[in-house]
Amino acid sequence: MTLYGQGYQFLGPNADHDPTGMSTEYLLVELHSKEPLDGSSASGYDVTLGQFTALCPNRVQ
Repeated sequence: MTLYGQGYQFLGPNADHDPTGMSTEYLLVELHSKEPLDGSSASGYDVTLGQFTALCPNRVQ
């Protein structure tokens, strides 16, 4: 759950991550839609990952 009340599940590192492409470094799935965040600013990936990192710093490295 984010500070804004949205539910997400952190699935860990993305096995398909390509730093030169559009794939995300970590997999974050929105609980309501069951869809992974795509890394765009519109999806909220950066904000959600930042909040998760602040709350669980040892899981994101």
